[in-house]
Amino acid sequence: MLHHGNGAGYGLPDLFAKQCGVKAMWVQIPSFPLMNTKQIGQIAEQSAITELVKLGAIVSIPVGDYARYDLLVDFRGKLYKAQVKTGRLRDGTIVFSKQSIRSNTTETFVQQYDEQIDLFICYCPETDKCYYMPVGTGGSTKGFLRVDDADANLDRVYWAKDFELTNFGDDLESTRW
Repeated sequence: MLHHGNGAGYGLPDLFAKQCGVKAMWVQIPSFPLMNTKQIGQIAEQSAITELVKLGAIVSIPVGDYARYDLLVDFRGKLYKAQVKTGRLRDGTIVFSKQSIRSNTTETFVQQYDEQIDLFICYCPETDKCYYMPVGTGGSTKGFLRVDDADANLDRVYWAKDFELTNFGDDLESTRW
C-alpha cells in the first residue's frame, strides 16, 4: 500500500509510516513526481554538491550511511562537515529539521547534531535553491529561513536570501560563525 499524501501534497513523516501500515513512504512535492524520502534526499544532496562545486569547493562523500554528516566540504583550505536537509516552504518560511530520526521495529530515536557537524545545507524544492546555516544558528530542532517580509517586524529573523548557498564563500568570515 502506498501513501500518496495528506491532501496538501505531502506525505506523513516516515516515523509514522509503520503505524499507518505503510510499507514504503512516498511523498508528492510540487514540480516533482511521486517519490520516496530517499529519492528526495538524493535530490537535495546532489543540488548541494552542484552548488558547492560551482563555488570552487571540493566535496567528498563518506562511504556508508553511518557518518553524522552527508558531505565533507573543502573550501578555501578549511574543512566543513555538512548535513544536507530538504526544506519545505510554509507560510513564507523555509522550514527544515535540524535533528535525525531513525527507527527500528521497536523504537524511534531522535538525535541532535550538536558539535558533530559544522553546518546544515538545506535544499528547498519550492524555491529550487540551496541554503546554509551554521549548526549553532537558530533553533535547536528546526531551521527557519524567511522568504517574504509579511512578518518583517519579528525580533529575530533569518532571511533566506542572506543564507543562500551562493553566498557561502562571502559569509565565512562573518559573525555568524
